[in-house]
Amino acid sequence: MKHGEDWYGRTIGDVYFNSVEGADIPPCATLPDWEINRELVQHGLAWHYKKYSSDINLEMDEITARDRKLGLWSDGRSIPPWEWRKLSKKERDKLR
Repeated sequence: MKHGEDWYGRTIGDVYFNSVEGADIPPCATLPDWEINRELVQHGLAWHYKKYSSDINLEMDEITARDRKLGLWSDGRSIPPWEWRKLSKKERDKLR
């Protein structure tokens, strides 16, 4: 579901998965939508970019993943991409 665009014209939105091709599911059955954004944040595989999202649930999911040290939170040196891009090459090289 598209919410808008960022400064560069990229789509801002939520990604849902709601079908399983080839699965043995009766034709009349409906599957709940699976929110990919939320899954990624819950497992520490994505950042909640608060500049473009005020979703309190995603914020809480990120806090929980951080507290549990999941995914990118298992590395104490994790740096948000928007902060990484601001670093000089010299600063980035020190962190590699």
